[in-house]
Amino acid sequence: SSDLDKVEHNNRIDDEIVAGIRACKFLVADFTGQRGGVYFESGLAQGLGKQVIWLCREDDLKNVHFDTRQYNFILWRPDGLDQLKIAVKNRIEATIGKGNFQKI
Repeated sequence: SSDLDKVEHNNRIDDEIVAGIRACKFLVADFTGQRGGVYFESGLAQGLGKQVIWLCREDDLKNVHFDTRQYNFILWRPDGLDQLKIAVKNRIEATIGKGNFQKI
């Protein structure tokens, strides 16, 4: 679930999600639980030329739809969220670069 359900707006929630995907540089998508919206949003992002970073809980990878199995999923475990944070950061940097954010 995204934070979009907490944002005040007059549009349908999917319009807000589509607008967010259009504006993003990349999308991090967690396929754990096989929610249809994640497949739709990832496909939309790819269709728009956005990079998708694929995640799935390690024990649920066997349930991921066969059409997505060729992607390099970052696998995570509930007891390994610190490792997940590092893996996602590394994948973002490998995919689109470090960016220009500086800590103050």
